Amino acid sequence: MVALAGVLVATGVFPATISAHHDHRWRPVGHRAVVRVVGRDEVFCTSRSLLAGSIAVPAHRCFRLALVRRQQRVFLAFLEPTVVVSAGHVVIVTRPVVRPRILFLVPFDEVDDLGDDVLPVLPVHGAVLVPVRVVDLGPRLTITVVDFPRLFVTFSVPL
Repeated sequence: MVALAGVLVATGVFPATISAHHDHRWRPVGHRAVVRVVGRDEVFCTSRSLLAGSIAVPAHRCFRLALVRRQQRVFLAFLEPTVVVSAGHVVIVTRPVVRPRILFLVPFDEVDDLGDDVLPVLPVHGAVLVPVRVVDLGPRLTITVVDFPRLFVTFSVPL
C-alpha cells in the first residue's frame, strides 16, 4: 500500500482513502480514481473511447502496448492483441509482419529530452512491449510507462 501511495503522489493523485478490496490489478483510490498496472505480457482493454489530439482509440477493444521509436521521437503504440513478442525483445516495425499490426501511434505528453532514458535502449524503428500504469479519473485517463515514468499520455474520455 505504501508503494501505491507513492505512485499516486508521483502521478499527482492525492486520494482521501485507499481501498484494495477489488482485483489486485485494479485499485480503487478514494472516490474518483482507479489505478491499474498492465504487464508487458497482458492486454489493455478500453471500456470507453480515448481521445488524444486527433487520435481516437475506440471503446471495447483490446491492445498490446509498446514503445515505438521513429527517429528522435518515441510513441505509445497500440498493437493488435495477438502480437507476441518475448519480454524485453525489440522488434523492427518496418517489417511487413509487424507494421500492419500497429493500430495507433500516440505521442507522449510534455517530453523534453529522452536522450538519457529511452533513445539508447530503443533503436530507430524499434518496438518493445512495456508495462504501463493506467490511472482512470473518469473524464481523463493517463497511461504511464512503468520503466520510464516521464513517458505518459493523457487521454480525454467522453462521458
